[in-house]
Amino acid sequence: MTVVAKILQSKPDATVHTIAPTASVFDALKLMADKGIGALVVTEGDAIVGIFTERDYARKIALLGRTSAATLARDVMTTSVRFVRPEQTSEQCM
Repeated sequence: MTVVAKILQSKPDATVHTIAPTASVFDALKLMADKGIGALVVTEGDAIVGIFTERDYARKIALLGRTSAATLARDVMTTSVRFVRPEQTSEQCM
């Protein structure tokens, strides 16, 4: 069985991009566009406090008439973050 670490090694860029909860949604979107990614881990110090995704933007900014420049990541991020460890198998992740 393939472990998560092996899957991640096959990616051209294994960098995990982060943003602070106090960053604007506009800055988060800019970073996501620059990196060609659809989500950012929201961190405060060394702690993961949430995740901001394109889905968060679509449902919590665009559809509610908010502006990305005036809204902070912490106001729309998903706080229930699920994760797996590098040594877990793909089957365990399912």
